[in-house]
Amino acid sequence: MTLIKYDRDNIIYYELNDTININQQLSEISNNRKLPYLIKKNDDFLFMHDYVIDNEDNESVFTMDTVLDNKHTVIIQIQDDSVISNGVERLKNKHPENTTVIFFDIRNHKHQVIYNSTVLAKKDNVRWLITAHGSYFNKLSPEFFATSLQNLKSKLFDNHDPKKIIFLSCKQANNNILHDNGFKFSRALWSKGFSSTMAAYTENIYISDSGHRMARVTFLDKQTRDLPAYIYKNVYQYHQKSGIILVNEQDYIFVLLDNINHEHVLDDTVLVENHDYLKKYFADKNDQLDIDLIRLVSYENEAYKIFKSYYHEMLNKHLMFDSQILISRLRANGIIKIPIWRKVNADFILADNSHFPVATKKIIILRFAGDGTTRQQAELIAAQDPQNTLIVQLDTKRKKYFIEYGSLADFQPQSEQHWLLLGHVSPSGREFSGLNAQLLSQSLISLKEELSFNSPQEISIISTTRIGQYSNPFRADWIVSGLAKQLSAAEIDTILTFYTHKKSFLVNQNLLDYHDSFFNCRYDRTTKQILLNEIPITQALLMSIALKEISIWQATQESSFYLQNYFTDK
Repeated sequence: MTLIKYDRDNIIYYELNDTININQQLSEISNNRKLPYLIKKNDDFLFMHDYVIDNEDNESVFTMDTVLDNKHTVIIQIQDDSVISNGVERLKNKHPENTTVIFFDIRNHKHQVIYNSTVLAKKDNVRWLITAHGSYFNKLSPEFFATSLQNLKSKLFDNHDPKKIIFLSCKQANNNILHDNGFKFSRALWSKGFSSTMAAYTENIYISDSGHRMARVTFLDKQTRDLPAYIYKNVYQYHQKSGIILVNEQDYIFVLLDNINHEHVLDDTVLVENHDYLKKYFADKNDQLDIDLIRLVSYENEAYKIFKSYYHEMLNKHLMFDSQILISRLRANGIIKIPIWRKVNADFILADNSHFPVATKKIIILRFAGDGTTRQQAELIAAQDPQNTLIVQLDTKRKKYFIEYGSLADFQPQSEQHWLLLGHVSPSGREFSGLNAQLLSQSLISLKEELSFNSPQEISIISTTRIGQYSNPFRADWIVSGLAKQLSAAEIDTILTFYTHKKSFLVNQNLLDYHDSFFNCRYDRTTKQILLNEIPITQALLMSIALKEISIWQATQESSFYLQNYFTDK
């Protein structure tokens, strides 16, 4: 085994003994008790990234592969910028005899060969390096970019395809494929007839004096280190006959499903951009895209495992993937109900919770949003009393719900209930996850009737973003007071508690104790008044004005609804 490190000019490597404890040898190296071998850097070495197992410092180490760089490189500079020009010069000087440099004014469709010729770039093993700042790339549409390169290929290279195209720019790749600019450029180029393997970088890139591509990376300890750029590279490949796309040697379908799962995004943009690729695996009987099947496989772990198993089975047998067979296998395993978003982690909720007191009320958590923060909030609250908690996902647009944790039967008998609504409060405080007070009350009333819930003793609205934290509770259209009125009209008299999300929260702590502030709000049908913290809201407003918590100007502008019954002129 060999441990390889490097500095600016040297390759430093240590021979490790497989029969001796690895941590002991690493300790000897760190204490300078083991002497290294030293090699001067040259262009014949290609570094590959790896980690030493059980390395407590999590320090990056490198293995080495001696591969001569015998490609012909075409550097295509698309931005007139001194930093880019200097980087191009260093790249050229690395292998001057095997490099062609072209300046391509991509916006005006003008080009100039500024070093060497295009003769060697029309045959054999050729790669293109497209250079510009990331901000410049971001302003180019993939369609325009691909069309421009297609025209350049036709004019200068007799339509000869490069083996590889590298987008040599900062952060054009992304660990989330849905936001990966390099991938979007790659798909656009493939649609124009390119067959090249493409690559882009996830970090900031610069060219060293020796012409090496380097990444400048800031780690969790806030230290910045310079590392070989290809460590932070995404590689995209397309097989024209099968239509299969590979991202870092993995079928794009798995990359896409993983990102939908982790990013909780299955919107129209994702469906439109990936319609044909998704339909290869998720088609209904009428050969239309089956969105519910995508949700099921993306958000249900067991469904994903069955999909993956069937995919590899068909691949190994060289057979076509059949969505209907997949559906049959899912049904055979009792996987029918479709989550709206990624489910909470039941194992986390059911972990050691013996030190938490059991609540006297049944807790019903209603998730109105699918983002990671909302999911984690639900997990943390449920962990306080896992036996008395039910978690329900709500999609109000499609009027669907999904019970993701707990047994509904345990929550239908007569018992005190506390509903917790998790979602996003708008900056004005007027809406909750896109719903005004009337629409939110209708959703809650419908759910109560459909699932045979009791009227809750308390409803807590928890904003999982800080956006709505400073919304004015004295506005006439405040979501909380409006909801209190609407529910009271439906004979659901309950206390509404409005919590705002604290910037950080503690794992396995009572989440509600760590919110910045909260208001209690209810509607008194007898006096027909909103009570804020058990004080009539007009009185509470006047107290806030007196304490200078709210200005008179703001009160008259935003809260005149509550003042006009007491303070009106002739």
